[in-house]
Amino acid sequence: MNKAKWRCTYCKQSGKKGSSYISETPVVEGDINKNKTEFTYDNSPQCSPRGTLNETLLNNISALIDTKVAPDSKFMHNLKSLLREEVKTMIKSEINLALPILKEELLDTLKNEFTESTDFLNHQQCDLKKIISDKNEIIENLESEQSRLKSEYNEIQNRLITSRKISRDNNLEVQNVPEKKNENFQAIFLKLCKELQINLGDSDI
Repeated sequence: MNKAKWRCTYCKQSGKKGSSYISETPVVEGDINKNKTEFTYDNSPQCSPRGTLNETLLNNISALIDTKVAPDSKFMHNLKSLLREEVKTMIKSEINLALPILKEELLDTLKNEFTESTDFLNHQQCDLKKIISDKNEIIENLESEQSRLKSEYNEIQNRLITSRKISRDNNLEVQNVPEKKNENFQAIFLKLCKELQINLGDSDI
């Protein structure tokens, strides 16, 4: 709007030479439409003070700002959407930059852990093989010792049987003699020898 048209209705003159004219009067002739806010002035023959206009302007600007920054306003909705998209774009960009590095680090870590695990398993396997080999050797020695002892046992058993047979070569076996409870075997034997006319004493039995 042309600032030259700003005039106070009361002070506006017909433009004659020599007439008094106040060029800095802060009153607008007509309506001012700025930022869709309507400003009006009083047609009464008085000059509006500069402070009143400034206060009204500040109040209107404050109301406009409050309207714009209201949580349910279209401006705030668009701002939130824009910020959300910007944040998403930044996050995607950072992820795309960090993803190859993370993949490489993860692969290196997995490779190192797998190598350590396989080395550990190989060492364990070698230790187990050695232990099994030692145990097998012990088992073989025990089996050999068992075979030797079994052979010796059989030999001793045969000797014992032979010795028993030899010790019984001079034994006399009496059959068909009734057995009585609490009988005296030595007395019966001596009586039998007497009947057969064999002289034996107690010390000979």
